Amino acid sequence: MNDNKEMLMLLHEIKNVDVAISSKLADDFLKLEEKLGVTLPNDYKSICMKFDIGGFYSYLYLFSPKMEGGVDTVHKKISNNIDMMLENLDGFPEFYDYKVFPEKGGLLPFGYSDNIDYLCWVCEGESSEWKVAVRSQDGYDVEYFDYTLIDFLIALWTTKDMSKILGDFTNGERIGFQ
Repeated sequence: MNDNKEMLMLLHEIKNVDVAISSKLADDFLKLEEKLGVTLPNDYKSICMKFDIGGFYSYLYLFSPKMEGGVDTVHKKISNNIDMMLENLDGFPEFYDYKVFPEKGGLLPFGYSDNIDYLCWVCEGESSEWKVAVRSQDGYDVEYFDYTLIDFLIALWTTKDMSKILGDFTNGERIGFQ
């Protein structure tokens, strides 16, 4: 997929229509949710179902049960990232200004960029209401957005320089999901 209009139409379709999730993937999500102790947002599940595993905009990657290694790999990536955030907070609290899942309002990683910046949910309220945050590779910078995942992706695609950490996606150079 390499057309801006086509991608935006697909994102709006996912946002407005429940995407049927295969029974295998539904089972994988249940296993992941059980390991994490939380119900994951439906828009995330729909995106994982709709697209093959790969890079969104050839730059962003979601931790999806479709990844090689499946649920175990996803859980390990999320757990390792949480452990790293907790170590940063414990060792250098003056440099890190965020909470970590499972604390209310804590960051729960769900993806990353080619630059190893992390896409996180801000876990407050029902999972369908979780907003997105972007945490820089070093963890010093966190940008909070008033968007759920699907709305974040649409805004990232259509709003010039929306994220200082991730960069500009509106120039057409980063297109599609592979």
